[in-house]
Amino acid sequence: FSFPFRYRLSRKLVLLAPFVLYVATFVLCIFWLQFPLLNKLFSSRFRINAGSIQALTPINVLVGYKMPPDTPLDSAFLAQLFKGGIVSVFLFLSVYVKGCVRMRLHDLRLFFPFIISLVVSGFAEDTFANANLSTILFYKILIDQFEFKNLRSRYIFRPSGAAESSKEIHYA
Repeated sequence: FSFPFRYRLSRKLVLLAPFVLYVATFVLCIFWLQFPLLNKLFSSRFRINAGSIQALTPINVLVGYKMPPDTPLDSAFLAQLFKGGIVSVFLFLSVYVKGCVRMRLHDLRLFFPFIISLVVSGFAEDTFANANLSTILFYKILIDQFEFKNLRSRYIFRPSGAAESSKEIHYA
């Protein structure tokens, strides 16, 4: 295979992974009776999460809902939906897709294993829905691909023309 082919293939894999895993999570939770071996392999997570999905109301789907404290939730995809609703899911997917699309070839080759492993582990564990070191690095990698125009001049102090010569700093 030539490298451009692998590059396109790996970029597509990175882009499609969360969408496929979101759909797989919901399909397996809704139809867990048809997949008893998978349900058993994943410690009955699909059966447990099916009840939580059935309890969602339309407003809960939009803004999220508080899970009972004794309910285990081991899927980052479901945790994101339950904690922040479809709005949170949409924000995650938009940051994820824009970050991956804008990622340079060199960065994609460096971070491909980390990004894919975190997204795939989100299928069975609550990895990127909670604040921990790997989640912070994950979002940092994605957000570093964004260009924030005029951020420095608007939100960070900068010396004015007169202050530069006299070494004084004025806040804009």
